[in-house]
Amino acid sequence: MYLNGSIFPLILTLHSLELPQTSIYPAFMLGMTTYLFILLCNLTIVVTICLNRNLHKPMYILLLNMPINDAMGATSLFPQLLYSIWSQDRSISYSACLLQGFIVHLYGGASYVILTAMAYDRYIAICCPLRYGAILTTNNLSDAKIKALQTCGTHLVVFLFLEFNTLFPLLAHRSESVPAHLRRVFSISVLVFPPIVNPLIYGFKTQEIRQKILTCFKRKIISV
Repeated sequence: MYLNGSIFPLILTLHSLELPQTSIYPAFMLGMTTYLFILLCNLTIVVTICLNRNLHKPMYILLLNMPINDAMGATSLFPQLLYSIWSQDRSISYSACLLQGFIVHLYGGASYVILTAMAYDRYIAICCPLRYGAILTTNNLSDAKIKALQTCGTHLVVFLFLEFNTLFPLLAHRSESVPAHLRRVFSISVLVFPPIVNPLIYGFKTQEIRQKILTCFKRKIISV
């Protein structure tokens, strides 16, 4: 990004995506499809949790924040990106760029806070029952281990995925050997891949949420 002006620039110019003319339409369609898929998955999780009272529990309230945050992060990127691809207009106002940067940093900070809170919630859910001697049977204990591996393993994968998505852009921008277009791809990856992966891992793989979504679709089909 570089400034287009002298003393007090109001318009900034983004670096070119270097797309050939024949790739503009496919790139626009791919970006639009990705954005709509992100919104669909994340909003499905939000609506499902909000409309079902038996999901109004601490774990699901925490989980509710993640799709909202992911949708916000994707929205900070895709509309401006799609407009730039379609119109080949690389200009952006200073205020819009400032707002976009604020939302991106808010999204990144909120992601770590949400993952930390969810990790603490899972720790309490797994470890607290072990304080009660009455449930320290052999069977309840192969179950607690399995639950811990499944829950913490999935949470660790998501956290490491976010870490690598943050690390690669930082390393790429500090190495002149990395091509410019790869640096730009790495820069936006953190706003693309987590919003896609998170609802699939935390939403649709969660049994109660999956059952509620399937029940809702079955009702819609029967009513039609």
